[in-house]
Amino acid sequence: MRAFDRQLWVTFMVPFVSAVAAFTIILTFSGAMPSLQWLTNPPPGEFARWLTSLLPTYLVQTLPIATVLAVLTSVGRLVQTGELTAARACGIPARRVVLTLVLQGALVSAGALAIQQAVLPAVAVTTSNAWWQLNADRPAVFRLTDDDVFVGTGTLRFTAYEVTPAGETVLKNVTYEHAGGVPLDLYRADRATFEGRTLILQDATRYALDPAAIDAADLSPSERRDAFLVAVGPVGRATFNTYGTLDDWVAAYSDGSYEDGRSLTELWADGRNPRAGETRREAAWVRFHRKVVESLASLALLATTVPLAVRYGRRGATAIAITLGIALAWFLAIAGGTLLAEAGLTPPGLIHWLTLVVMLLLGTAVAAREGP
Repeated sequence: MRAFDRQLWVTFMVPFVSAVAAFTIILTFSGAMPSLQWLTNPPPGEFARWLTSLLPTYLVQTLPIATVLAVLTSVGRLVQTGELTAARACGIPARRVVLTLVLQGALVSAGALAIQQAVLPAVAVTTSNAWWQLNADRPAVFRLTDDDVFVGTGTLRFTAYEVTPAGETVLKNVTYEHAGGVPLDLYRADRATFEGRTLILQDATRYALDPAAIDAADLSPSERRDAFLVAVGPVGRATFNTYGTLDDWVAAYSDGSYEDGRSLTELWADGRNPRAGETRREAAWVRFHRKVVESLASLALLATTVPLAVRYGRRGATAIAITLGIALAWFLAIAGGTLLAEAGLTPPGLIHWLTLVVMLLLGTAVAAREGP
């Protein structure tokens, strides 16, 4: 690595780290502010744990704008000190400067993808549990009571719960509709627990659901109900492999995590899950495409703004206006694409990926016009 390359890394990393730290803290506090009205004398340690768990969510949103600002700062410094001109005079082409800075954006995007895949799913569980314990002074699982929770292989519902002295959460008055085929199977049990991703029903009774009975002719409503739900018999202990732990479902359904708690691979699997309804699959695909493209924002923005910053570096105001305008257009396109996809007006991911491709092509075209 040449001395000039090292200088590029240093001039980029210092403002980048500073911007990431500042913007992440600001966004975290501004995002948490509306929720503070629901808290009364929270324990300082638990409150700090909740705020800290929010940081990775806002970190992903901060990375692109911090990257753009770092490039503006670093390129502006190189131009003002004459280092960029000196580098060109020494035979270092502008294209090399562009590629080095774009590589930094690619590394930032790779880090964002890793956060989306591994960090945010774990943090979402911590955030939800910490929030509801602060808010209600009881285990967060209470948010799932009397709710239909789709666990990937069926729909779970329970009306009460208890926490044993050993810390195990026991669900009570449980109904589980297993989406294994037709006729559907329904299980009722007094108690149920989760062991990892395995749902365990105790003293369960199985019922067969026959959807064809709904359209049966010459039956009264009560006869049609009896024909629809037929007791098969007790099965005792029954186990089912689900797509997540109990904490995962708390994070997904309690709206306490500020972000979808599923990883990229889980969203991909949910989008392809034939047992889920069409609405759930479409929602999973929208979130999947948004998360992936948002993670690639640093690469896309640098591929476009770096060549422009180098070209117009001598006119600082022009460079800042152009690059910030491109960044604003990016965020508006991603937000608009998400809204249109969620409304069903465009296919999931269409506008997200189209915006990414346009940004990369624009950056390639501008970079190609730089001197060798």
